[in-house]
Amino acid sequence: MRIRLDLAYDGTDFSGWARQPGLRTVEETLALALATVLRGDPPRLTVGGRTDAGVHARGSVCHLDVDEAAMVSGGADDAEQPAEDDDTTK
Repeated sequence: MRIRLDLAYDGTDFSGWARQPGLRTVEETLALALATVLRGDPPRLTVGGRTDAGVHARGSVCHLDVDEAAMVSGGADDAEQPAEDDDTTK
């Protein structure tokens, strides 16, 4: 499944978009956050453009591809339901 992300960010504390060893970048920060949400490894992000260090962005677009099984809906229907004979339901 391909997911499109439309982004805006304040680039003041970033060393641009692209991952760079030892530097804080937008791509690295976003990928780590998505890894938490998707409960997996940081995804590969494809961006429509890049920014330099300290540059802000509005209307930036990137995408990532994920397996549908990795999607987490977090809805109430997904919550683990107690067994019928479980004492907590009485």
